[in-house]
Amino acid sequence: IDKPANPRTSDLVEELGQVQFIFSDKTGTLTCNIMEFKKCSINGAIYGGSSKKKRLQGASKSLGSHHINGDPEAFNLLVSKQQNPQKNHIYDFFTLLCLCHNVVPESGEEGVGPQDVRYQSSSPDELALVEGAQRMGFTFMKRMGNRV
Repeated sequence: IDKPANPRTSDLVEELGQVQFIFSDKTGTLTCNIMEFKKCSINGAIYGGSSKKKRLQGASKSLGSHHINGDPEAFNLLVSKQQNPQKNHIYDFFTLLCLCHNVVPESGEEGVGPQDVRYQSSSPDELALVEGAQRMGFTFMKRMGNRV
């Protein structure tokens, strides 16, 4: 089709003239395509976004290394014996992060523990989410046909 574009407004041209800088890292040149799971919002509550001092104090009190960017609050709610409506939302959130992706687990040999599973992915975003779920104790171990 040999039909030229027909602009119907000049607003866009005026706005483009005001742009001084365009910052883009689409190719990953600046970030090296390294993604890290640092913060999440579950049912309106933000985890992983607390101050550095609070994260460090809380991390030493948490069980093992289960945390979101040094913030153990979500994990502490998960393992708490007290009933909390947020507990089910946290559990569902990390279960879905652990299962809904195209990441491939590489455990190497049978009998390996959940902490030893490493992942391969063409998407650094998906890899970061699956590794974030793993840090919370939700480890994706194996994909078998139509089961995970």
